[in-house]
Amino acid sequence: MPQPTPTNEASTQEYTCSLCKSPCTSRAKRDSHMKYSCTKKQYTAVFNGVEVQLPYENGMYICHCSYKLCNRKYATCESIKRHAGQGYSWVNPAEVVSVQGTQGPQAEINLERPHPAITRPPKVVHEKEYAIKSPVETAAEKEETERLPSVVIDFTAISSKRKKSKATAVSSVAHPQTKTKANTKGEIAQTHPHAKASSHPIAFDTETSTRATIPPLPQAEVDATLTTGTQASAPDNDSGEEGSFVLTGDNLKTLDEIRHFGVWYQSRVNSILCFHCPCLLLPTNAIRHMNDIHGAQLRDSQKFVILCDELGLAQKYPTTELLDGTPALHGLRVYPNALRCGFVDCGSIFTKESSLKHHHHTCHPKGSRPPSTTVHAQRITKKHPFFSVQLPSTVLKLEKSTKSQREWVNRIYDAIQEASKPAVLTSSDPRNINGWLRLTRYPSHVGDHQPEFLRSLVATPKDVQFSYIVAAVEFLLREAADQASRLPDHISQLINTKDPRQGINRTPFSGHQNDSTFRQYAADVARLVGFLLREKEPYELLLPDGVLALINEVRTSLLDKNTLANKICNLLEAIWTRTWDKSQGNTIGDPTMCFVALSSIREHHGWASPSYVTPILARLIFGIRCVFIRQMFRSGDLHEHFKVLQNWMCEGFESTFNSLVNLQALATSFVYNTPTLPDSFWADNDFTTLIYLGDEITLQGFRDFASEIHQRLYNEWTKVLMGLELRNEWGNTDSSRPAGQKRSRLRDNFSDTTPGYSFFSDPNNLSIQTPLKLVDAILDNPDLHDKFVCGYLPGTGEPIWNLLEMRRWVLGYAEFLKLLMACVEALAGSPSRGTELTCIQYANTALRSRGLYAFGSHITVLCQYSKTTSMTGRDKILPHACDSFCGDFIVQAVSIGHPFARWCLAILYPCNPEYYQLYNTYLFVNMKKLFTTDDLTDTLKGLTRPTMNVGLGVRSYRHVSIAFRRVHCSEFEKAIGLDDEDSAGALQAGHSRSTENRIYGITTSVLSGNTEETIRAFLRCSEQWQRLLRVPTAETPLPWTLLKRRELWE
Repeated sequence: MPQPTPTNEASTQEYTCSLCKSPCTSRAKRDSHMKYSCTKKQYTAVFNGVEVQLPYENGMYICHCSYKLCNRKYATCESIKRHAGQGYSWVNPAEVVSVQGTQGPQAEINLERPHPAITRPPKVVHEKEYAIKSPVETAAEKEETERLPSVVIDFTAISSKRKKSKATAVSSVAHPQTKTKANTKGEIAQTHPHAKASSHPIAFDTETSTRATIPPLPQAEVDATLTTGTQASAPDNDSGEEGSFVLTGDNLKTLDEIRHFGVWYQSRVNSILCFHCPCLLLPTNAIRHMNDIHGAQLRDSQKFVILCDELGLAQKYPTTELLDGTPALHGLRVYPNALRCGFVDCGSIFTKESSLKHHHHTCHPKGSRPPSTTVHAQRITKKHPFFSVQLPSTVLKLEKSTKSQREWVNRIYDAIQEASKPAVLTSSDPRNINGWLRLTRYPSHVGDHQPEFLRSLVATPKDVQFSYIVAAVEFLLREAADQASRLPDHISQLINTKDPRQGINRTPFSGHQNDSTFRQYAADVARLVGFLLREKEPYELLLPDGVLALINEVRTSLLDKNTLANKICNLLEAIWTRTWDKSQGNTIGDPTMCFVALSSIREHHGWASPSYVTPILARLIFGIRCVFIRQMFRSGDLHEHFKVLQNWMCEGFESTFNSLVNLQALATSFVYNTPTLPDSFWADNDFTTLIYLGDEITLQGFRDFASEIHQRLYNEWTKVLMGLELRNEWGNTDSSRPAGQKRSRLRDNFSDTTPGYSFFSDPNNLSIQTPLKLVDAILDNPDLHDKFVCGYLPGTGEPIWNLLEMRRWVLGYAEFLKLLMACVEALAGSPSRGTELTCIQYANTALRSRGLYAFGSHITVLCQYSKTTSMTGRDKILPHACDSFCGDFIVQAVSIGHPFARWCLAILYPCNPEYYQLYNTYLFVNMKKLFTTDDLTDTLKGLTRPTMNVGLGVRSYRHVSIAFRRVHCSEFEKAIGLDDEDSAGALQAGHSRSTENRIYGITTSVLSGNTEETIRAFLRCSEQWQRLLRVPTAETPLPWTLLKRRELWE
């Protein structure tokens, strides 16, 4: 007897919500209503395997978990469920419903941090060039908490014809260059030139017994490339990645403003898209997604949100109801064999037969089940439902973090150590006070005040109340330095003169060249302003009423930076243009000199040495001049106001400026004339072991350090080349030069000062002029091509660049350049300051001649900028001959690496040409900026710590290397002297100002001011140091490839 046709209609009473009595038209809608919309339902969540009933009060869910006994409130049930997924336990047993697995919702999946190796996007090919790859067999998996699921990328195409009850097979291809052709049986051959042949056909099941088949996809709609993927042991219960593919097309674009973040733009839904997963992202979670899932190391999350807001990008995900039945979204994964539930009022979509059966069992348990329909499906993210024409995502796990159980032990220990520090700043016995403190009388000034309290009075203003002071002070100092260039020469010279009675300083007053120096000077002046603004009880400082009124104006000012800077200038001018008397409670009186005294208290609660005080005095003197210059321009009559202020900024008159200059002279005399123990001494008579600041440094350690830096350079450069065997021949070595042939060398015209000229652009050096060498090699290599190019857009044929891979390459190249800079610093003779080396340019500019030359076979770095440039107005010529390997690395980097770095940055930052223009002239570039001295210091410490057992920064390395050169390289000190530093380090170095001026007092026009003997002397000194360290000198150029094994070049 025929069975009645099943129907989906039911009585209203059967589908009524049991809690709020709301009528529903179907069982599925009633279940959905009770799960998400019912206002009377008490929701549950799973905490560490236990289902609990969530407390609900005043429209908020309250958490009672074990995380610091938190009592947090959450607006939605989903928010507290995500919090429950972190693995915390519930502490209130009265609210426990059941143990996980008996009833209630399942526990959230515990996510772990992904391995950064799985960051490569899926390959993409054009619709007419469907590439086919056989699945890769994965190795035996470890536990799921220890490793990620293996991901196998496979390329297939959908046949334009499907036959009922048969599989659409894809034939295997024998040769990777074979063109794509679809035969009458629906077979598609491989066309991608870099894809491998598939030995296993991929079939699409077209069962018709329980589901209807989808009609063939129209050829006009196949406007995108198809990428299939299979994922082993995917944690998503309904992943169904077999046979799926990724669409690309006109709606998939990049935006110049945000493309360097590695994200794409889906123009149809106005949303951000991660092409690697693929999934849609929101501005608020995109940076976290790229960092956590793909290891992108992005930091500008707030900037990214602001950019997205300015671009008008969507702040919410599009709804699946609006997307259902619409054309597929480009950039998302398509599931061609998804199953739609056959019930009329349901329409849920699944990609696996088992998921559909589970849905039927839970949502439609009664009656006959209509056949399901096969549809194309996508989904926005892993947590969103499927809609007809759909999307995938690669499920990656986040690592669960744990806290150290010794945290509280360390905290108590640190508190004990802090309380145990010595806190006595004075002594009744004058024999226990050094000569500097006896003359300054600082101990009697501080009395019985606690050191930490006194240090807090002169601390940098970082609290909320005075946080704006630092920016305002830096603003006024920079503005005054700019105004100084508009001063009449005579007034500028007088301002720069400490004592006019001894003659006028012919050098005009000027600002500083480095931004970091400006910030250091502004920090000390800002600390003085903060000292004036803070409440100082019980420390006594008597101030006149006029000064107190100006202090109150600054305290209560919330105006713009310029107005605040004016008020600060008024306050500082008031305290610097009057005399001060001592009082019974204050033995100094002058607030500026009181600030200097309190600033001499170090963090260990001891008094600082004179060498520590001299920089503070110099910055305050600079601040006085800047404030007076700014006030002169504000007055309206510059000349008259200068006459009023002149005596307050010169020596010989009672003023704060005079007190600072006198104290500076006293501190300098102590530095140079007070005998102190040396920082280092020799531990043996052969001068091979040096004890420096208590650490033992040996000559063999120096040699190991030199070998280590060469080996790391070799390793990093091979990573830069990505396995390619590339090298520009620029000089025949003894082993490669044919018999009887003269050794070639690079041509370099020292007298050519044309902007842009270098020996890399000299027409005689064609062998090193290869700007596209690395680009061509990458595109010609199948593996590297697939690594940097994800696919091509249809129509235009423009490549879909792997932006993250380009960014990783530039970062890796910056690491190589940082090592190369350290190699020049350590092995090219006399070490330079970081400010000198980081700004070296290999090509001339309109403002400065270059700093890289080829003296025959010597690749020579010519340092010109020094710390005294702004004071003397003269640069210096200090040649540093690189060793043989370092010189070859420099040639290869500028001729091969720099051009590709420009290529990548031009694609990543098309709106910022100033980024990739750095590679046009500068030798050492840190992606978008220049390196700093701190970068060089960190690199040297990382290299010296494993080889010398002590981390030596730039300053420490200079002192130690000088000690070894003085005894092992006797002629070194005759040709090269290091700069004075106005500190004990300069005195220890043994160099005088007269020696410096005799050797280095030259102009920078070109090298014509130096004789050939002088240049040769510098080169010999570099070679002598290299022989001491047993590295090949620049006399014999060797290719970097010989570093593979030491016996090849020794």
